[in-house]
Amino acid sequence: MRFILLTAIIMVMTTHSALANTEAWGIQFKRGEHGKTISSVIKGYDGADYSVKASDGQVLHILFSTKQGMCYMNVFEPGKPDEAVFIGSVAGNEFGASPAKGGTYKIQVYQMRAAARRGDTCKYEISFELTGNNSAALSKKPVLGTWGIETQNISKNIQPGDDFYRYVNEGWLKHAAPPPGIPYANSFIDAYLRTEAQLAEMMASIKSANFSEASDEYKLNALYSSFVNIEKRNALGVSPIKDDLDALLKVSTHEEAAKWMAKPLVSSFIAVHPATDEKNPQRYVLHAIQSGLGLPAAEFYTLTGHPYDGHQQAYRDYIQSIFDRAGIPDGKNRADSILALEKQIANIHWSPTEQRDPVKTYHKMTIDELQNYAPELPWKSYLSEAGYANQQEIVLMTDTSIQGLAKLFAATPVETLQSYLAFHYINSFAPVLSQEYQEANFAFFGVRLSGTPEQQSIENQALALIGKELGEILGRAYVQRFFPDDYKKKMDAMVYNLRAAFKSRLEANEWMDEPTRKEALAKLNAVVNRIGYPNKYRDYSSLVLQPDDIVGNLKAIAAYEKKDSLKKLNEKRRDWQWDYPASEINAGYDPSNNTITFPAGILQSPFFDPYADAAVNYASIGAVIGHELGHAFDDQGSQSDGTGALRNWWTGVARENFKKRTDILVEQFDHFSPIKGMNVNGHLTLGENIGDLGGLSIGYEAYQMHLAKEENGKAQVLDGFTGNQRFFLAWAQLWRDYTAPETMRQNLLRDPHSPSEFRANTVRNLDPWYDAFDVKEGDKMYLPPEKRVKIW
Repeated sequence: MRFILLTAIIMVMTTHSALANTEAWGIQFKRGEHGKTISSVIKGYDGADYSVKASDGQVLHILFSTKQGMCYMNVFEPGKPDEAVFIGSVAGNEFGASPAKGGTYKIQVYQMRAAARRGDTCKYEISFELTGNNSAALSKKPVLGTWGIETQNISKNIQPGDDFYRYVNEGWLKHAAPPPGIPYANSFIDAYLRTEAQLAEMMASIKSANFSEASDEYKLNALYSSFVNIEKRNALGVSPIKDDLDALLKVSTHEEAAKWMAKPLVSSFIAVHPATDEKNPQRYVLHAIQSGLGLPAAEFYTLTGHPYDGHQQAYRDYIQSIFDRAGIPDGKNRADSILALEKQIANIHWSPTEQRDPVKTYHKMTIDELQNYAPELPWKSYLSEAGYANQQEIVLMTDTSIQGLAKLFAATPVETLQSYLAFHYINSFAPVLSQEYQEANFAFFGVRLSGTPEQQSIENQALALIGKELGEILGRAYVQRFFPDDYKKKMDAMVYNLRAAFKSRLEANEWMDEPTRKEALAKLNAVVNRIGYPNKYRDYSSLVLQPDDIVGNLKAIAAYEKKDSLKKLNEKRRDWQWDYPASEINAGYDPSNNTITFPAGILQSPFFDPYADAAVNYASIGAVIGHELGHAFDDQGSQSDGTGALRNWWTGVARENFKKRTDILVEQFDHFSPIKGMNVNGHLTLGENIGDLGGLSIGYEAYQMHLAKEENGKAQVLDGFTGNQRFFLAWAQLWRDYTAPETMRQNLLRDPHSPSEFRANTVRNLDPWYDAFDVKEGDKMYLPPEKRVKIW
């Protein structure tokens, strides 16, 4: 376990006399034996203290699990009554601690203040063990089921070969419900909620301590405190942004409008930012891409009928309400002009599918060439205001749409640009202004567009905001408190096995010719693993935040990010900087860096559980590792080489063979319809579908390698399921999901990931699945061998 010493949380504690102050615990344990488990209850400010005496050379192991509600634990080392090794727990989780010093350890179990005030009840179990320094910790159980699968959810009525997703998840699907403020219930949300509880506990400990203003903890607390101070936000209303609004409403020329569009936090038809030069990935260069829409996708403007007509009208009404609420006159006409303008923007935009082509999205030119290419926008004024006056080159990622948007900008009356800029400026801050702005924003974007009927608590909204705005700082604090070092070592081993499995499959690939295979193996060998957390972080010492100024804090963060982005243009590629905060439940592949990234946040159940059956982990985090490795060779990633450079390293024969297989995958997914009247876009989701199919195939191969090496080639049978059956069960369990229909509609239009049920059912392309569950012709999911897609 990785721990950090923290000032103890000062809580109102009472003592369970039957359990507390039991120093005799220290002599009840024999080395290597488990101690008994104590079950108890905490209500309100009630709490419990335990003490355990360890001899020099012994290690104290603590097993703590909450069975209902939320309660937490502090461990105080001998001789340090005011500092705690801080361990948190939420329902269903277990943690172990092994500080190796002799003396008396004090353990506190308690509820957070908010839960105590509500009078909540928490049931928990705690046990202790003393062992020698090299002994194993307490025997642990997986979070899900007895070996990693919740077998009680498996259907007794659905056959595996008819609908494998529902066969595995029928019981769960009957009761699935998203938490407040979130339109999903799935594995990612399970992990997110677990992490959210840990972060809430961490923020409580930070708030109770005194950190210097220069510290990361102070910055986290300042942003948190400024957001949850709803009384001050309500008192201020729109006044924190009034000066900017007044200036926006006085814009009198297109050049002034362009300069405003170049500022942080202001909406623009075109977004410009530094990014890795795809053809020279050791450096950064400016990139420009289409932007400017308020609704989730261009189709929300261009499609007619239900529900799009209603969404457009509701959006127009929301725009007017923002102007009326802010006391800006002529809200109706302003709203009409903004909606008409955004419809024109939408008609110019490239589709998400077009934006998936890495060659098409790379059009580099000089700034002078840009001014000639799209002369209607005053580029030099725009780029100078943005801080990019000294830049000589720019990559247009959506070139023809940028041309069209420049023309539209010039043709749009200044009065319409005023209204457009003012509305989007208010709307961008609406979630942090007074409740009337925040609630109106959620009613439209959350309830109507996303199908989320209830907001998160203000505390959880604050945590989400911190993750978005200060994710790097938050992630560093998270891993110091909650991420065990041994998880990183276990992941290193799994990644090694998955890479070996992928190498084996590349070497045996039947359709890839030798020149392409040679390059592919070189690229695989060059992939860099990023696991858990980065070894280096950005310097945030210049960022000053205040605990009572949420708008000022967001502006300060935006200014910091802008300054940092300008630095990049004078640097070599930052190989040390990650794409995701360490606390994020995510994983990814970056073609320009040729890196795979697995933040600490995703290295927990149900993705990774060190106490689950090997088949479960190889089908869960193993298949995710294989998925990300596979992105290096999908229809996008395959166009970059091992250095990250955009370069065609495939022969024509290999590319043609690859396309024949991926075309079948496109056709498979084009036929899936998760909601009435809408199908999956097989071209938009192709890369992720290749990733899933490849990840599952590679994960299965790695599992077979594990069996050969660790289990004499054959897995034991658990609860009547063979190892191969457990592998596929775990894959389908990983993708169990409820998505609100309104959010599903958005996803089908813009998300490159297929809906979860179809990701789970891609098992129909793998021969071992047919063998494992005796799937035969006549079963609904059956595909004849020649129609099963085999890529890696």
